[in-house]
Amino acid sequence: MFILYRSKRNHRLRDTIWYLIDGLQFSFFTIFDLISSSTLIRLLLVTLILPFYIIRQLLDCSLDLLSNLPYLYTSNGRGKLVACADRHREITATRASQQYAGEYIIRGRRLETRLPVRGECPGWVHEPHYLRVCGARAAYYRIEAEVSAKKKKTFVLLHGNLSWSYAYRNIIPRILAEGHDVVALDMIGFGMSDRLMNPDEISVELHAHTVETLINNVVEDDCVVVAHGWGGTMIELALPHIKRGKVGAIFFVSSFFAPRVDSYITLNQKLLHLFLYMVTGVLYTHTPDWIVLLYMVPSIRRGSILGFSWPYRHQPSAARTSVYKLARSSTDLPRWMYKLREAYAWRLFEGVIGPKRCDGFHQQARIADLDDEIIKTLSSEKSPFGMRRAVVACGTKDTISSDSTHQLHEMLPHRLTRDFGGKVVKIEGAGHYPLEERDKRVHAVLMDLVDKL
Repeated sequence: MFILYRSKRNHRLRDTIWYLIDGLQFSFFTIFDLISSSTLIRLLLVTLILPFYIIRQLLDCSLDLLSNLPYLYTSNGRGKLVACADRHREITATRASQQYAGEYIIRGRRLETRLPVRGECPGWVHEPHYLRVCGARAAYYRIEAEVSAKKKKTFVLLHGNLSWSYAYRNIIPRILAEGHDVVALDMIGFGMSDRLMNPDEISVELHAHTVETLINNVVEDDCVVVAHGWGGTMIELALPHIKRGKVGAIFFVSSFFAPRVDSYITLNQKLLHLFLYMVTGVLYTHTPDWIVLLYMVPSIRRGSILGFSWPYRHQPSAARTSVYKLARSSTDLPRWMYKLREAYAWRLFEGVIGPKRCDGFHQQARIADLDDEIIKTLSSEKSPFGMRRAVVACGTKDTISSDSTHQLHEMLPHRLTRDFGGKVVKIEGAGHYPLEERDKRVHAVLMDLVDKL
């Protein structure tokens, strides 16, 4: 890939060329980000990608359509299609529930990730330890400070999608310098964790159980969780299964829960999420990581891009299945749409096109149901979770999840968010990746949070 290519020759011409390329890519993606932040432009992008998305979906389900259409002509045949859809939905929900409770054993093929030789992955030198989660290996990095702080804490770092613990490489040294320990987790399918090659065995519930297993078995009490993007959803879903007193505070960075008020997410953000959803629907696991990263962080350098994508080097595209599954689990849909799943016409539609093609939709519905239950418990004055503080932060230039982040803040009870003026903390000049763009500011907020515990 051109943008990741690095010559081994160390001479001035090479450095000049790469300097020009970095400048051009920054200018291009900064301008593109500025232009595409317009609602009209996003609507245009959705309109342009829509025909390709429809064609791709029709091609994928063509065999199921051809074989199932004859069943529509008889009531008995339609009943079989509905029964097939219901059976698949029940199997999927049961599997997810078992994973959530840690009662499932992964049976599909697993691919182990080769560990980088020291210096091979730019900016990352930490050796992983491993947890066994439902039969798969989840990598985590435990890094202890040389000198302990008076109010020593353990920071649990949770990454989002299209990422891994590498995203915290700039924050980790700052936390250690303050005398605190760090435990960073790679979700299954990300970073140095095992890749699950069977998409049916990958679920948000599995990731939530991974977080729960880590915190309950590896991390000390009263830890501080830092969650970026999807990491916030994972810690929320894990809370009911985490022992009381384990989590003292959570710092959400450009994160989100399932939307609870349908009108809260603006059309502008919904259009962007719809565009990204359809792009992954067209390209599937072949969606280029570097393009997405450059769009989210125009200032990112080629070495950092190499670091983010390093775990997938020399692996088949199917190794990105976890990335794809999370991208298809976006929860921007209004709650009333999930109720359509129970309608006879919808179940018949699922049976005709093949029930597996609606797995992402059912995953979204399950997240929404779990979210309702957890937020209700969290809002109680006698909440069993034992958490004392929560801080929500996002970049001032975040055009991807700013609405969702503000809604997350509104959903959390005021007794948890009363610090920092009871408002969302704005990271000046940062986009969706404040950890990458404004790590000093993120570190300052983190230390302020520790002082308030």
